[in-house]
Amino acid sequence: MSEKDRSPGDEDSADEAPERVSDHDGDGDGDDEPPSDPRPAPKATAAKKKKKKKKPAPVAAKTEAPPEPAKRKFFHKWMLGAVLVAVGAGVPAGLWYQSHDAQWQRRPPKLSACFVPLRARLEKPSIVSPSEPFPGPDGQTYYLTADQFRAVGCTSKFPSASAFKLAAAYATPDPEEQAKALSATVSAAPPGPDGDLEALSLWWLVKPSLQSLPESPVRESAIEQVDELVGCRFGEHPKLPGCSTRPAFPVGILALGGVSAFALCLILASLLQSAFGGRPQPAPAKKKS
Repeated sequence: MSEKDRSPGDEDSADEAPERVSDHDGDGDGDDEPPSDPRPAPKATAAKKKKKKKKPAPVAAKTEAPPEPAKRKFFHKWMLGAVLVAVGAGVPAGLWYQSHDAQWQRRPPKLSACFVPLRARLEKPSIVSPSEPFPGPDGQTYYLTADQFRAVGCTSKFPSASAFKLAAAYATPDPEEQAKALSATVSAAPPGPDGDLEALSLWWLVKPSLQSLPESPVRESAIEQVDELVGCRFGEHPKLPGCSTRPAFPVGILALGGVSAFALCLILASLLQSAFGGRPQPAPAKKKS
């Protein structure tokens, strides 16, 4: 190519070429600076590009939660023993009391209105001859006074033969024999609660009838006998005679009943304390292992 045909740009490139060659020529001494790399610098490695860790937010100091209140405990183990003691002492005491009450503390029944007014009338000695006929069980006829006839009529409602016995006693002419016969009618009353009304009714009629007889040791003995029978048949009552053979109230019943009541009171007090007492104490915190 001729010099005329070269463009100005070609000349510049031709002039620069020797200079580039001269830069690489030489002995290769270390004083020569290494050629600069025209390529862009490599990107930072992934390790250098790691994002800075965010600082954790300040954490508030941990405060221990208040201990949970302990649940109210109504039943305790000792209550089982208390119940056994209460039952073991209370049941025998109750059975013992019922037996004693049935024998010595029965309440007297209420008398029929037929008997009430006759007591005062029978206390007075009869001044007229008996004239009221009353038929006996074997066809005989007993002659009684008007008050005695009413008394026998009131007694006829009882199922036993006490009415005939009473009529026969009233018809006995001898006072001492009559006293014995009258006392025997009370003794013949059926035992037990079923015969209480009959026994009390007969005593209500017989005692004034005995008091109307002439005084004698037999009469006094008969009065004491019927009083003792009725007084010991029922419990103490202001209108009834006393009982000389009545035992005192058993101390064992009081002791067993007291033990049973004390055990029940302990259980009741504990239940009330659990239900209405102060706040329960908090449960102890568990130690971390």
